[in-house]
Amino acid sequence: ITKRPLSVYAQGDGMPDDNQGWLFIEENSIGNYMVHAKEWLAQGVQIIGGCCGTNPAYIERLREATQTSGIE
Repeated sequence: ITKRPLSVYAQGDGMPDDNQGWLFIEENSIGNYMVHAKEWLAQGVQIIGGCCGTNPAYIERLREATQTSGIE
């Protein structure tokens, strides 16, 4: 449909909370995030980032997944 780079900027593990600042809800754990990230990569997404709740561990897993699959 487009020749422009596709990107995903998905929610991580948690959500903002007015009282505590942040709630970890484990709805989108690293494992769950990676299931979706692999689907995005297979569909041609070239840039994957993360919003609230993502941290360096998410990015490390993304790096590992792209290295083992040959995707850069």
